Amino acid sequence: MPKRVVLTMLGLFVAASLLAVVALGGLWLATRILEAPGRPDCSAAEEAFAENLGKDPMVNRAPAGLEKVWADYAEPCESLAASDWYGGAETAWGYSAGNRPSVEEIVRFYRELAVQQGWRMERGAGEVERADQMGIWIQTMDNTTLSFSLHADRLEGRDVYWARITYDGIGTQR
Repeated sequence: MPKRVVLTMLGLFVAASLLAVVALGGLWLATRILEAPGRPDCSAAEEAFAENLGKDPMVNRAPAGLEKVWADYAEPCESLAASDWYGGAETAWGYSAGNRPSVEEIVRFYRELAVQQGWRMERGAGEVERADQMGIWIQTMDNTTLSFSLHADRLEGRDVYWARITYDGIGTQR
């Protein structure tokens, strides 16, 4: 093979490699620019804390007639929301046609469960016309203040109730 062809091929390979490196660097930079500011660093212990919240009865139990549609947990460095750095666990509970429990039944179930699990009401609970009138419930776990809330919404075309435990920042014991 002539020397000129080898040098041309080598030059093309080097140029393509440099373009790939620049493209990857640009992609990394773009993701850092587009993510919400203030992303915290998380340890393995923080990940384990968030995973354990995903197993908590407040997001894993529901009244009869509701079925789990979606569930997730995240530590603050991953976040449950695109614009805020908070950790926690959440589950969307849906119901089949003709099997919709009343809002009163759902709220009563979660209020009773919250009391059984050691949560205390912080604010909110008015007359029960909507699920979000259950109020905000607070509990401290591993020196981290947790907040539980319930609200109605839509997910993938169906009505759901979101059971959500959240916390801001990173606990001091992890």
